[in-house]
Amino acid sequence: MELEPDTDEMKTLRKWILVLSCCVTLFIWSAQKKAVTVGDQGSRPFAQGITSMNEHNATIDEEKHTEEKQMKRRNLIYRQCEKYQVQNRLDKISSRTLDHLLVDDKHKLIYCYIPKVACTNWKKILVFLNDENHKYARVEDVLPYDAHHDTSMRRLSDYSYHEMLKRLRSYIKFIFVRDPMERLVSAYLNKFTKPYNSSVEFQKKYGTEIVSRFRKNPTQEALRNGHDVTFREFLRYTVDYKTLESGPSNQNEHWRQYYHLCHPCLIGYDFIGHYETLMEDAVHLLKMAKLDHLVTFPAPLPEQGKTNLFMPDYYKQLTKQDVAAFWRVYVVDYLMFGYQGPKHLHKQANE
Repeated sequence: MELEPDTDEMKTLRKWILVLSCCVTLFIWSAQKKAVTVGDQGSRPFAQGITSMNEHNATIDEEKHTEEKQMKRRNLIYRQCEKYQVQNRLDKISSRTLDHLLVDDKHKLIYCYIPKVACTNWKKILVFLNDENHKYARVEDVLPYDAHHDTSMRRLSDYSYHEMLKRLRSYIKFIFVRDPMERLVSAYLNKFTKPYNSSVEFQKKYGTEIVSRFRKNPTQEALRNGHDVTFREFLRYTVDYKTLESGPSNQNEHWRQYYHLCHPCLIGYDFIGHYETLMEDAVHLLKMAKLDHLVTFPAPLPEQGKTNLFMPDYYKQLTKQDVAAFWRVYVVDYLMFGYQGPKHLHKQANE
C-alpha cells in the first residue's frame, strides 16, 4: 500500500510531540533527583517523627492498660469490703493501727508498708526523696537499717483526725502485696533460718513460745533458744486461736493480715502493686507520682525474689487441716487482692 506524503500540519504535529516528550522526560528526571535529595536530607527526621508517634501511642496504650488493671484491683477490694463489711470509717478505728502508713508530705504520698513485700526498697526511696541533708547520692546508698529506723519519716497516726482526712483525700496512696502463703514462707525463712542478730532475737521471743506450744517433747535447748522452729510449727502458731485472740493490733507485722495492717476498705488506695509484677508496677507508680525523673526502683538482689522456688518443699509439711486453718485466717486477703483460693492451696499441700 502506498503511503501518503506528509503534509505541513503532520510535520508540525510530530515536532510538538517530540518537544512534549522531551519536556516530560526532563520533568521526570528532575523530580526523581529532587526526591533523592529530599530523601537524603529529610527522610531521617520524618522517620524519627513516625517512630516518636508510635512510641507516644505505645505509651498511651500502656498507661491505659495500667489504669484498667488498677481499676480492676480497686473494684475487687471494694466488692470484698462490701461482702465482709470491713470497717471503713476513720473515726471508728484506733489511730495507732495506722502506724504502717508512711507519709511523704513533700511529694504527697502515703505508703502502707507490708513486711516481706519489698518494703525495704520502698522505704529506701522515701528516705532518699526526703533526704534534706543530701547524704545519699543514690537510693542504693540508703542502708536497710536506716530505711527501717529513719526517725524523720512520719506516719499517718502522727496527725490529727482532720489532718489525716486532708491527706487521705489529696495524696497518692499505694500498697504492695503478694500471695499470703508465700509471704509467710518468706517471713519464716528470714526469721528462723538466717543468722541475723534480729533473727536470733525473734527466735528468742517467738520461737521459744512456738516450740513450747506446738512441739511434743522439745529439748531444753529448743525451749531456751527457739532456734529450730519448723515451718509447720510456725504456721500453726500464726493461725492458732490463742495467738489471734489478743487482737489484730497485737499481732506481729510479719504475719498480720493485709486488711488489718493497711485498712484497704478505709484508705481507698490509688495504686495496688503486686510483688509478682514488682518491677513493672514500680515503674508505673513512679510515673503516676511524677517521680520517675528523680528515682528508679532498685533492682532486686540475686538472692531476693526466690521464695516461690522453695514453696513446694514447705507446702509438703502441711496437712489439709493446716491449710484449712490458714485459709480461714487469710481468706479476706486472698479474695481482696485476687490470689488463688483453697483449691490451689490444697493441691500444693498434697503434691
